[in-house]
Amino acid sequence: MIDALEQLDSLLTPIRTLQPFPTSCYPTATAVYGIFDTLLQHHSKTYFISDRLSSTIRRGLAFFPPEALQPVLQPLMERMASCFDETGFACYLWIIGKVTSKFGEAAVGPGGDALAGLLGGAFEKVTQVLARRLGEKTAVEMPDGEYRSFLIMWPPWSSPSLCSSVLFPIHAASFFFGPAIKHDSVVLDVDLESLLRLPSQLRPDLSLCLAPLDRAN
Repeated sequence: MIDALEQLDSLLTPIRTLQPFPTSCYPTATAVYGIFDTLLQHHSKTYFISDRLSSTIRRGLAFFPPEALQPVLQPLMERMASCFDETGFACYLWIIGKVTSKFGEAAVGPGGDALAGLLGGAFEKVTQVLARRLGEKTAVEMPDGEYRSFLIMWPPWSSPSLCSSVLFPIHAASFFFGPAIKHDSVVLDVDLESLLRLPSQLRPDLSLCLAPLDRAN
């Protein structure tokens, strides 16, 4: 199985996509994802398998045009969010971020309400999982890939209503400052690039976390 996934990954990497992409091949995306979904049902908690599957799914997201991927978006996002909830593996966040990047503009276009709800719902669910995990262990114990994947997947198109929801509980603010954070004194390992990507609409509790940086400057 791993050999087959590696071969598929190696095949898709240099090809990337087809121009023009034959519409007759659109159903292939649904058929292939059905196989991947079955594998995830049985092996989502095995890291080396989930990592390889995620890498191949990433290639597929680049290979197929948006129209071919529409039928698999909802099951894919639901599977990635549930797998992350069960395992905490950052590779599942990574795929949600890739989907968000590919379909973000369409979500704010005409008729994109359902798509925006799907992307925003997945983002909100994994944010709740991250907040819960921070309640179970400190930020310094979290693998580097988890909080950086969280930042990378932030949807820049998101609306103020999405920003004002459960997306920013106070615990999740730690992710914007990297793993080194001390609350009794302002000692922050700040990822400046990530801070620049913060949306213009912030919840008050997160704004309070950023206030010490303004005073420092």
